Amino acid sequence: MTGKPFIEVSGENRPRRLTSDATTSEALEQTHTFARRTLLFSLGCALVLALTSTLARAALSTSTSAAKVSARLTATEFVASQVKSVKLVFKLPAPNQSYSYGLTLKKGATWQPVNRATKSGNSSASRKRLTVSKLFGGRSVKVGLYQLQLSCAGASKSLSFRISPFYGHLTKKSFTISEAKSIRLTYGFSKPSKSFARKLSIKKGSKWQMIKSAKTTKGSKRQYFTGVKTASLRTLFGGKKFALGRYRLRISSAYSTRQLTFRIVKSGKPAASTGGTGTGSGSGNGSADSANFTISGSVGGLEPGLTLPVKLTLTNPNSIKIYVTHLTLSMSADSTPSGCSRDDNFTITQSDATSSDPIVVPAQGTVTLTSAPHAPQITFLNLPTLQDVCKGKSFALTFSGSAHS
Repeated sequence: MTGKPFIEVSGENRPRRLTSDATTSEALEQTHTFARRTLLFSLGCALVLALTSTLARAALSTSTSAAKVSARLTATEFVASQVKSVKLVFKLPAPNQSYSYGLTLKKGATWQPVNRATKSGNSSASRKRLTVSKLFGGRSVKVGLYQLQLSCAGASKSLSFRISPFYGHLTKKSFTISEAKSIRLTYGFSKPSKSFARKLSIKKGSKWQMIKSAKTTKGSKRQYFTGVKTASLRTLFGGKKFALGRYRLRISSAYSTRQLTFRIVKSGKPAASTGGTGTGSGSGNGSADSANFTISGSVGGLEPGLTLPVKLTLTNPNSIKIYVTHLTLSMSADSTPSGCSRDDNFTITQSDATSSDPIVVPAQGTVTLTSAPHAPQITFLNLPTLQDVCKGKSFALTFSGSAHS
């Protein structure tokens, strides 16, 4: 009797132990399966997040690289009274975008803020115009060197201009006798002046021979020379005949003197003065359709007050045509031989090539840019001080760019 219950109890306990072992094994297997699924799900989420982040960065990079502000001033040196006639012409990356600008004035080695403004996008056109007077925002216009920073959609453009105390320039710096009748001198005063004088000379060997001089002084205490005025070249010659040669014209106010030079030549080709040559290369944007190319260019005949395009040749060695979306020109800080400072005497206007308005270069072909706005430009500033140190000097030019196929 006592052994039987023991056997029954033992028999009952064994299946119970087997059931418990099976249940534990299944639970462990389920736990492992859940862990594997959780791990795979986590890895999948991480991969999706990484891919999304990469795509977002790529989209941001593409958007940033595509955004570009192109801008230029209709004049880079003028007098205070011309701020209402000189214009800023610029193109935003897209219509209806807001933009901002900051204007600073150079004081010694620092730039002092003059005006800053943000404008909302309220036009269907991306190309806009503003008079320089609006950039000042009602603040006083002073003589000096200014820098303008224009920004939109993460892109920016920097321009500089100079407001001179007394200013003068000729229609052209090199022209023929037949063109001389149409040449005019434009001069202006940032500050009122009681007098205006001019002296015209021609180069004879190593000396200057005077042709005509004149001076006018306002007699009344309330009368001054103000604003902008013009005079024909015929008036400057005082009725004397035009002749081939190199000329020097000095114009003076009561507080400042400017010296202008010009040539009367047999043909219309400008006489060479300061210039520059250089080479460079363009690269793709890193995408599958990126394309490399080479750039070479030069400019010659630069004289004070003259703006000339830099003639660029783009060479495409690829077997398919490419689209050049960006070009940049840089100029060495000093001339060769040294002595003519880039920052004091020149300003650069870059090419307006963009992804929305690219320059197409045929397969294994070349394209030569000879005029703005596709070709960059260099302006030789006409300063109130003598710039003879720049005569006959040259500058090293460097070009870079980007393109895609």
